[in-house]
Amino acid sequence: MNELVKIERKKSGLWQDRKFLWLIFSVALVAVFEFLSLMGEDYKLRRDIAFPFFAVIILAVGWETLWKGVQALAKLNFRSINLLMTIAVVGAFYLGEYEEAAVVIVLFALGERLESFGIQSSKSALQALVDRTPKTALVRREKIEQDLNLEEIKVGDILIIKPSDMIALDAEVLTGASSVDESTITGEPLPKDKHTGDRIFAGTLNMQGYLEAKVLKTAKDTTLAKIIETTFAATKTKAETQKFIETFASYYTPSIIVIAALLVAIPTLVFAQPFNSWFEQAITILVIACPCAL
Repeated sequence: MNELVKIERKKSGLWQDRKFLWLIFSVALVAVFEFLSLMGEDYKLRRDIAFPFFAVIILAVGWETLWKGVQALAKLNFRSINLLMTIAVVGAFYLGEYEEAAVVIVLFALGERLESFGIQSSKSALQALVDRTPKTALVRREKIEQDLNLEEIKVGDILIIKPSDMIALDAEVLTGASSVDESTITGEPLPKDKHTGDRIFAGTLNMQGYLEAKVLKTAKDTTLAKIIETTFAATKTKAETQKFIETFASYYTPSIIVIAALLVAIPTLVFAQPFNSWFEQAITILVIACPCAL
């Protein structure tokens, strides 16, 4: 149970993360100035104040994104989301839309932080489950009770499960009755009553009664082992959908950049239209069509 408490503390730890709190404060601050800017020019900060003010916020929050964007440009990696974010921020600054630049980079940084925390929490919860799984179990074999490593226990051996014991292997109850917390397997918060003939699973917690159960699967074949194996394998391989999206983005993103460039070049060079208005349209297309939406 102590491991479950640790997991919950890690979840709540997001609100103790200084970087996350700074991002939340930045979002709130930028939102106020964005709202004021929408009310009209009279409510916006003067340019000589707005430029350094928002530049500091953007550099403090999104310097990693901007740096990765510059690196992607140097490598001509036009499918990089960081490059698109950098173009959007630089373009907004050129147009004097400092609030817009800050909104884009702050929300992007917040999304990145939440995604990173979600992945980290999932891995921590899974690792905690692995760590708290028993490595040995009390077994009756040929009328002799002995504490054995899980690898030594065979199908057909009798598990001796006492109150508050973590169940080590998948088994079938032979004698006794108890309530078992199966939340690690099923996610259900309420314990389930177990009687003779019922199945119990490795990684679940025997709440109160005394049980004797016949082993149905070895340690490597238990339901919990399969869950852990499948989950870790999933983190190392890419789903077909993800592979498709990455392949699609390798064509899609450069195409959007070319369209944005043409949207500026053709009206301004061919039809002598104002540069700034078409440049703003191009930046808008980049932000809307950016692969974050995928």
